[in-house]
Amino acid sequence: MTRSTQRISRGFSGSLFAGLMTFLLIEFYDELAWTLATVATPFIRDEFDLAYSQVGLLLGLPILLSSLIEPIVLLLGDTPLRSRVILGGGLLMGGAFALAGGADTFALLVPAMALSATSSGAFVSLSQAVMIGRHPAREAEMMARWTAAGTLGDLLGPAALGAALLLGASWREALVLLGAAALALALRLRTRLDFPPLRGRISLRSVAKELLENLRNAVRVPGLWRWLLLLPLSDLMLDVFFGFVAVYLVDVDGMTAASAALAATLWLLGFLAGQVILIKALARHDRASHPAGDGPRLVRLTAFATVPIYAVWLLTPIVPVRLALLPVLGLLASPWYPVLQGEAYATVPGRPATVAALTSVSYSLGGLLAVAVGLVAARAGLPAGMVLLAVGPLALAALTPNPSPAQPEGGQG
Repeated sequence: MTRSTQRISRGFSGSLFAGLMTFLLIEFYDELAWTLATVATPFIRDEFDLAYSQVGLLLGLPILLSSLIEPIVLLLGDTPLRSRVILGGGLLMGGAFALAGGADTFALLVPAMALSATSSGAFVSLSQAVMIGRHPAREAEMMARWTAAGTLGDLLGPAALGAALLLGASWREALVLLGAAALALALRLRTRLDFPPLRGRISLRSVAKELLENLRNAVRVPGLWRWLLLLPLSDLMLDVFFGFVAVYLVDVDGMTAASAALAATLWLLGFLAGQVILIKALARHDRASHPAGDGPRLVRLTAFATVPIYAVWLLTPIVPVRLALLPVLGLLASPWYPVLQGEAYATVPGRPATVAALTSVSYSLGGLLAVAVGLVAARAGLPAGMVLLAVGPLALAALTPNPSPAQPEGGQG
């Protein structure tokens, strides 16, 4: 290799690394921002003197609107408008957080937070799709890196708000700083995205035609549907479990709310440790040199292991044992999302944004299952409702493919 070729190679690798770090920083920022905004809810409630119904509206309306709008926005990611949609999402997200921080009425705060949630799909979810598209045959590894970056953001969000309060700032200044950070990230990403010239006028009809063609081709891939089903089922022992765990520790084990919130981070620490292990394992291999079934096989094994451990977690009357098992459950669940989402991307190469849109829609099933857990808990008690979460690992153990050694490498089931 000549010196000039070496310089070009190093420059190309450095560019890819810088681009990857920008995408991971966006995911880190997104999770930090939303956990910070969530833990700021008590301060917002007190300042605006909100009723529980208004708190529910503040928390729920952004999620509802985002679930309706995000799939359409994501589908635009596989059209010539992709880079512009991502940049516009980042600018809107920054402006929305700044607007929320300066809101002087609840009527202004709610739409500002809703706008920040809906623009997150364009900025963050499409950034994930672009990252995946730039690293073919490394989908699961990239998703593991993405998930680890988000988990770090989850852990640091409450700490960031606490630091702001210690410095004499309020939740308002914290949200304004989040807005400024989103704007800075959007401008940084501007240098990492390709903005191909738009030849002529792009009509709504031409964009819609390309969008529908991408969608039609994707839904015809049989293997994709398996992953679209397994992703929301896996979420039962991921986001749904994490959402209920602090309430369980308070209502069943009698812990204080502050202690339960701190204890819940044990699950996050185990989950983050699992991501680090997964990244190192996947980075040593790619689809060209390693069987494609290793990721799904890992999902199956960890799902099998989760079932008895989760049963012990539910049945033990000893609180320290329950706390000790939290990081174990987080560790076991850590491969599920990156591997399953990575496999979904791999089934439709070249159309990551379309796959992201379809997985966004499929997560509505997970929302319905979470509602079912709440309904059962209301009727039969929280422990009974939590039993339903075991459907997740049971389904993963039964339905995740376990390719035989004879399967061609890189094959998709």
